[in-house]
Amino acid sequence: MCDILCRVLASGGAQTSAPARDGEAQGRDRAGQRDRGSALLEGRQRGGQVRRGFELAVKLLDVLRVLREEGESFELIGDADVELTGVTNHTSQVRRGYMYVCVRGARFDGHELADDALERGAVALVVERPLEHGVPQVVVTNPRRFMGRVSSILCGRPSRALRVVGITGTNGKTTTTFMLRSILVGLGFKVGLMGTVVYSDGEEEVEADRTTPESWEVQGWMRRAVDRGCTFFVMEASSHGLQMDRLVDVSFEASAFTNLTPEHLDFHGTMEGYYQAKRSLFFDYTAPGGVRVVNVDDEWGSRLSSELRRAGLPSFSLSLLDPSADFFAAVEGVDMRGARAQVFEGGCLAGQLLVPMIGRYNVYNALTAYALARGLGFSVEEALRGIRELRRVPGRVEVRRLSNGAWAVIDYAHSPDALEKLISAAREAMGEGGRLVALFGFGGDRYLRNAWEMGKLAAERCDFVVITMDNPRFDDPMEIARHIEAGVVAGGGQGRYAIEIDRKEAIRRAVRFSRDGDVLLLAGKGPESYMIVGDEHLPYNEERALREVLEEEGLGLEVV
Repeated sequence: MCDILCRVLASGGAQTSAPARDGEAQGRDRAGQRDRGSALLEGRQRGGQVRRGFELAVKLLDVLRVLREEGESFELIGDADVELTGVTNHTSQVRRGYMYVCVRGARFDGHELADDALERGAVALVVERPLEHGVPQVVVTNPRRFMGRVSSILCGRPSRALRVVGITGTNGKTTTTFMLRSILVGLGFKVGLMGTVVYSDGEEEVEADRTTPESWEVQGWMRRAVDRGCTFFVMEASSHGLQMDRLVDVSFEASAFTNLTPEHLDFHGTMEGYYQAKRSLFFDYTAPGGVRVVNVDDEWGSRLSSELRRAGLPSFSLSLLDPSADFFAAVEGVDMRGARAQVFEGGCLAGQLLVPMIGRYNVYNALTAYALARGLGFSVEEALRGIRELRRVPGRVEVRRLSNGAWAVIDYAHSPDALEKLISAAREAMGEGGRLVALFGFGGDRYLRNAWEMGKLAAERCDFVVITMDNPRFDDPMEIARHIEAGVVAGGGQGRYAIEIDRKEAIRRAVRFSRDGDVLLLAGKGPESYMIVGDEHLPYNEERALREVLEEEGLGLEVV
């Protein structure tokens, strides 16, 4: 038997029902914590309500007693003999009986909004500095972290009733979570999901607002998943969510690292800061004996793997380049309908991986999902079948065949690395003689150097570039377009590009340019149903815009 299988079985991963859990990464007695926290809620009836995820009223006094016993530091001002029905840091979400958490953000200071929260029914405040109000106030140094702890208690510490899997990295998180969900659902499990596209409790799902939402939303959706009877909860763990304590009190059984490339540097400052945020998922949130899967072809992943090994934390390596990795995939072929690869475990051939999505990077994503499934104890065939039967990942390399013989690919790629991978995937998959057209913009309030990089990359690798709008927020979309244009010119794209800010008209321009064999990359929007202009979310969807243009131009479309 291959070494990799021995390691999986020795770790207890071969169990397919929820095993006894090892405890939190911080080394606390998890069972004891659950007893103390859940004791507050025993005997309370939920009445089938799953909308918010919070349990019925709990005394603030009891919540604080549990947190103090667990080592949380705070100062109480006022009488804590009030009942809490929820917690939030958004005044618009405050309901009667809520605790309002005063968080200082980039644009607003929650302390200045406390009056509004109290008018809406808040009965307690979490603050960094005492305020002149007559309600009980809990003074802490880190309101966000404290909010996560309270949220977890009010929701009954739901992650401890779930097998939670977290995937982090710059790119590939969404696709990997959908692939793993496909494996688990195919085996009959009910699975909750949280990420960039949707939040799901295993039965109902809503369009996501952000990749990793606030802690009270994370805990609320996990509570819903428990109430719906989910066994697993698969989620994307963003660097923002990790650094801003949105995942406090979430216990992960398994975690995976996809890759790390420059993004969100406006927030993290440096790549080192960005890496440290991602690294925390494996060191601070995943159980000591949990499953950790790392892409070692990525330089940051290679570093993470080494640091885990030095810390004595078990992990599995995956690679498309190094046959000695724990999980290795040898790509056999890629076309516009998907990719094929042979999978090896510990040097032994395990089976054939059929990925119904174009691109070698999706082989990485599939191999990550496969490795997680194997680490969680499922068989080779169970893992391979779940990936093979994946229906779709919304807005991720969704291929459409136009009646004029051209192809359109709708994808969420909105960073230089993601765009480079999308272009490479299309170049490898498309036939000879076709032209490659890239249509994209760049988000406002973001690291503008990336806009230039994307323009240069597209000019160097594509035959034509259409520069358009993509969530400009408070920036001037034409100014953003000029940054992209400068990159296009630097990449030698003079005479091979156009600027059309109206995104639907930009698609029309690309469609009119296309002919048989061409591939149109519609990058950046993916499955989004809006365009963010200022603080407004204006209705827009890429698939719908493409279909409208094709109908108006007298062309048809086939979903591949």
